[in-house]
Amino acid sequence: MNRKTILKRITVGFLFLGVGLYLFPFFSSLSPKNNAKSSASLPKIDVSKMKVGEILFHPYQEGKYNGFSFSILLYKKAPGKLMAFSIPTKNGNQVGMPDLNWWKPFYPCKNFGTEESSEGIIFRCLDKDLPSEWWAKKWKWNTDGKSLDADIDNMDTIRGMVKDGYFFLYKSS
Repeated sequence: MNRKTILKRITVGFLFLGVGLYLFPFFSSLSPKNNAKSSASLPKIDVSKMKVGEILFHPYQEGKYNGFSFSILLYKKAPGKLMAFSIPTKNGNQVGMPDLNWWKPFYPCKNFGTEESSEGIIFRCLDKDLPSEWWAKKWKWNTDGKSLDADIDNMDTIRGMVKDGYFFLYKSS
């Protein structure tokens, strides 16, 4: 082997080592972390006293859009079946009704809840003074968060689990 071949192999070796070291942080960030500190910062919501059909709001994400922050809406559908949605709220439990998209709220609904209708049990704004009858027809979702109108977004579901009477958000890793 001559000197030129040895230098080429060393150069190629350093090239592969450099690329490997360069990509290591990227690939290591893709692996899930089981970090106790990050798990402890996730909301832990007591749902042990919730009854079937009950709604519970829990604030979890600051950041204002038109004065709204985001909260978790928990709905107990049946024993052992809890639905969680991310919705804009103001002043605790005024739900920001969507202007077609949930991330763009514009009307603060003071009485957001469920009611029995021909479509089954639905979520809707129960305020008497809605902006218009048109919006009243559009703002309806089933208890799985699916919009009953094609123009309006579905409610954003939140992944989580119930353990020992508490709802824990799943950590995105």
